[in-house]
Amino acid sequence: MNFLQYFLEGMEYIMQDSILFYFQVFLLSSAIIWLVRRLTILRTGGSFSAPYHIVGDTLYIHAGLSCIGKRAIPFSEMRAVHVDPIHSPHGGRYYAIQILRKSGLHKFFTITNNEKGKMYLEELKEALRKHGVGVRYLSKEY
Repeated sequence: MNFLQYFLEGMEYIMQDSILFYFQVFLLSSAIIWLVRRLTILRTGGSFSAPYHIVGDTLYIHAGLSCIGKRAIPFSEMRAVHVDPIHSPHGGRYYAIQILRKSGLHKFFTITNNEKGKMYLEELKEALRKHGVGVRYLSKEY
């Protein structure tokens, strides 16, 4: 009970400072948007932790905040896909997947560069090859 009272006093103190209050509101709203977008994945039947999933002839991207707009892309709308290994500033390695669409709009998402990520990348390559979408590698690090 003492901990709860201490926590509430601290929150009251933080809420008095307008800069910290707006920062917390921003963080909370970002977290809610991310959670809602991730929960919509469950409606299409995908895994919560997967970067994407394929249902029929449609690719569903699971990026929570980095993919703006509709994240369901039919394979018939794809012109080509570019795959590029990238490095994060914190030492992590990822595959950047850029989908070039026939309408001219592009979509971008990342896949981690580990065993599970390589499995997802191979699965994506097979699905793209099956649907006749060209895959271009922008680097030799595969």
